[in-house]
Amino acid sequence: MKIVKSNIVLNQPGTAKIIPEEPDDLWLLYNLIAAGDVITASTSRKVQSDGSGKAKSAMRVRINLEISIVTVDYDKASSTVRAKGKSVTCNDYVVAGSFHTIEIERNREFDLTKKIWDSDAIATLRQGSAKSSGADLAVVLIEEDSATVFLIGGRSTKVCPKINAAASARSKKSSRSDKFFEDLLAAFVKYIDFEIVRCAVIASSGSAKDEFRRFLLSEAQRLKLKTLENNKSRIVVASTKGKNQSLNEVLQEAAVMSLIRDTKAAMEIRAFKEFSDALTSDSGRACYGPKSVEMAQEMAAIETLLITDDLYSSGDIAMRRKYTELVSAVKKSGGNAFVFSSEQGSGEELTKVTGVAAILRFPVPDLDDLLNIDASVFPSSDHIGIGAAIRDDNGSILAVVDNRELSMEGPILEVVKQLLAQLRNTGIHHIGRSANYVAHLLARFGFNSNCTNVWIGETPSVVSNAVSIDVIA
Repeated sequence: MKIVKSNIVLNQPGTAKIIPEEPDDLWLLYNLIAAGDVITASTSRKVQSDGSGKAKSAMRVRINLEISIVTVDYDKASSTVRAKGKSVTCNDYVVAGSFHTIEIERNREFDLTKKIWDSDAIATLRQGSAKSSGADLAVVLIEEDSATVFLIGGRSTKVCPKINAAASARSKKSSRSDKFFEDLLAAFVKYIDFEIVRCAVIASSGSAKDEFRRFLLSEAQRLKLKTLENNKSRIVVASTKGKNQSLNEVLQEAAVMSLIRDTKAAMEIRAFKEFSDALTSDSGRACYGPKSVEMAQEMAAIETLLITDDLYSSGDIAMRRKYTELVSAVKKSGGNAFVFSSEQGSGEELTKVTGVAAILRFPVPDLDDLLNIDASVFPSSDHIGIGAAIRDDNGSILAVVDNRELSMEGPILEVVKQLLAQLRNTGIHHIGRSANYVAHLLARFGFNSNCTNVWIGETPSVVSNAVSIDVIA
């Protein structure tokens, strides 16, 4: 997102002149624009009069439209924001106070005016203007008969058109023809911008990587390509193994990782490796899947969130909002968040485990089954009622139990602590009665009962109506 001009001060009115450049910019603007804001943009309208009152065939004219926003919609198919509102000015074609719609699209400039630019709005604008999706790593992968340039950024991997070796070059004894290297040089200069890219890796299984780097720097000197000459220390080589080379293989090489250690791609690779190691070691410090990750965030347990761009930038508005809010919540609680390209090696692996995962600060309980417990205590009685319900992750009842015990709270708590110490991945969390109603009713029922009751695989009638209440809560 390009901010052409702005006069914004925290908690003050102000205006920003904005040009959205990527589909993600439109999503940010959809969340930034609110009712009461004013948008000014150049648009076109169909008119049928020239002002003389005489009938005239319809024609389209360009006008400057300024509207006070009433509603904002997002079209996921076209990545377009539609802002609807009342015009605040008038001209030959627009009456003040009339309703109009402005479509905000990529590469179309508009002004956004807010009565108050709060910290969230300013943060959203800065997020869009920062080159968060810019490619800071380039990889030139040279194979036997072709070469491919990859541009790897924060949330995307761009694959540039493949450069094929000429058929005549394949029959020659030399490993590569000058024409092939010339074409590859042209692609290198065209696609790799060293104002954004921090490191360019030339990779091959043989000597081609070294041959091309020498050719590249020689031509840069001959043609006076200052950009290449000034950045030759950032153009490095790396070896790959075998004929079936892949981008993921290049990025996983220890030598390459040391060269690109400060790039976004390297940080993502390290984060995914840490997640994989934690998952393999069964330390309880890793989880994956929407339900497990969301529960971990509720406990403020997420140290690093890993999510694919398919989820974070989903075309489904509800899903996209859900995951953007999750990323925001993790960052606000002091955690890190990485959005992986689904087309990249680590992103492909992350997709295989639902597309969302987390490295945890501390182990959290196994979320497959939950145990709800409650007690019913009356000061005038020397007994207490205990109720418990075991549920699966969909909220369905697996088993329930009620019991009447002597009110020996101290010893009971000590026994519970001893039992919990023998279990891994357990946790105790207080929840309100509205989400614990089944256990509450069982405790009341147990208080008035003279025996222990256990139901396995069925739900007793005394709590049947309460099951859905717990699930909804």
